[in-house]
Amino acid sequence: IEMAKGEQPGTKGGDRKGKKQDIKRVDDAARRAGITDKETRREFGDDLEETKRKEGRGDFTFQELVQKAREFLGRR
Repeated sequence: IEMAKGEQPGTKGGDRKGKKQDIKRVDDAARRAGITDKETRREFGDDLEETKRKEGRGDFTFQELVQKAREFLGRR
């Protein structure tokens, strides 16, 4: 079986596309909330992942992401 260039064994091309869309949505929500630098954006992403683990949930809606970004900024 031949894999697409850059594809990891055990993954499907669609998985990567979905991941990129998730990252773009988080980037867009972060910008909307006023997060403009890369370091703060990275910290926000880490915070989101921790929140998802603690709450045992999946992805957030765009509006939830914007709200989480504002809350994150308020704690800094």
